[in-house]
Amino acid sequence: MEVRSRPRPGAVRVRGPTRARGRVLLDRGPGPIERALRGLASAAFWRCVLAKLAALAVLVAALFLLYEIATSSYFYASEVTVEGASLLGTQEILDAAAVSGVHILWVNSRQTAQRIGLLPTVKEASVHAIFPRRVAIAVTERQPRVHWQLGNVNFLVDAEAGSSGPRRAVKI
Repeated sequence: MEVRSRPRPGAVRVRGPTRARGRVLLDRGPGPIERALRGLASAAFWRCVLAKLAALAVLVAALFLLYEIATSSYFYASEVTVEGASLLGTQEILDAAAVSGVHILWVNSRQTAQRIGLLPTVKEASVHAIFPRRVAIAVTERQPRVHWQLGNVNFLVDAEAGSSGPRRAVKI
């Protein structure tokens, strides 16, 4: 047997103080658009914008200057001076240095001095790149003690390590 429940007769409602149905609206202040417009009107915002624009202008100017230095033909080594070469010809030193026509920023002084130092009559060499387009090479040559000629070949003999040290013959 099935028992059905009957609905209860209407209950008595007790009404309390009235309350608002739904959400209570809170005062949240201005919305995002009003805040953005208020920010655009402030002097601090415009000072910040001007400072960033000034920094951007300095960056662009520095990049332009760097580009001009890197690509301008004015900064290529066109004046190469050689000092201290008497036994060896200046052109031989310039050929060993290989710095004519090279950008002044790419001249490696240490490597160039080592290449010049490989020449037989050169004791030591120093290379200085002088901005904007000059390279100065200073050479110290070996001082020969004996000039020795064997057929058509000339040799210079120097005292490399003093009187008790080994002698060095340089073919010129």
